[in-house]
Amino acid sequence: MTRGSQLVRENVFNPGELLDMWVYSSNSPQFREGDPDLRLLWHLEGVKLGEEPERSLSLLHPVNAALQNNGTAYLHAFFARSGMPHLPSDE
Repeated sequence: MTRGSQLVRENVFNPGELLDMWVYSSNSPQFREGDPDLRLLWHLEGVKLGEEPERSLSLLHPVNAALQNNGTAYLHAFFARSGMPHLPSDE
């Protein structure tokens, strides 16, 4: 939804609602299903919105030649209601 030139964002989830989270890495700023460089890095199920402790993940992530030559790595994070699909192809 837009108002003039401003983008208005609304929270579609309620406090305390259970969510699943997916975090992917990619060489592209746009998320594209089927991208050969797309990798699922982290998946959590049943995260209670606003009531969960802080979480962190440390990992070693290999990079391809494009990133080694001053490329940019991107993270794409998705949240969906617990048990629901997060990708259009899963619906």
